[in-house]
Amino acid sequence: MRLTHLLPLTLLALLAQTTPPTTTPATQPAERTLNKEITTPSGLHYHFTHLGDGPLPQTGDTLVVHGIGTFPDGKEFWNTRTDNKPWEYRYNTDRVIKGCTEIMLLMRQGDRVIVTMKPELAYGNRARAEIPANSTLVFDYEILSIKPKPTTTAPATAPR
Repeated sequence: MRLTHLLPLTLLALLAQTTPPTTTPATQPAERTLNKEITTPSGLHYHFTHLGDGPLPQTGDTLVVHGIGTFPDGKEFWNTRTDNKPWEYRYNTDRVIKGCTEIMLLMRQGDRVIVTMKPELAYGNRARAEIPANSTLVFDYEILSIKPKPTTTAPATAPR
């Protein structure tokens, strides 16, 4: 089986290098500027290559995302665009690598961003398939669409 088919599952199955869900931001941060190089306090380095005008995701929504993962030298280890099979995950609910959680909090539907994650924000000291331990990784993420969180309705009350 090809790595491109296994990596999305690996991203969701991380144990030691994941971050629990955080709160959804109420407003879009000022750092959402086209082609401006930004480094967050955690050391996440990113720049937007396209600014979408879609909605902000809310906790529990399913994000449909294209992603390309490379090493700093450009060697690719993951690419959903190759087979046109976007990655889907529940925003701020599923556990993913810390850097993914952090950057998705800054994005809205239609945004495309290039993000560089130091090892502490990626897989840390654990190797994953073709990814050696303590690797700095570069991801190209694009939120293609947002599927709203399913609404639950109260069960009907039985007549008395």
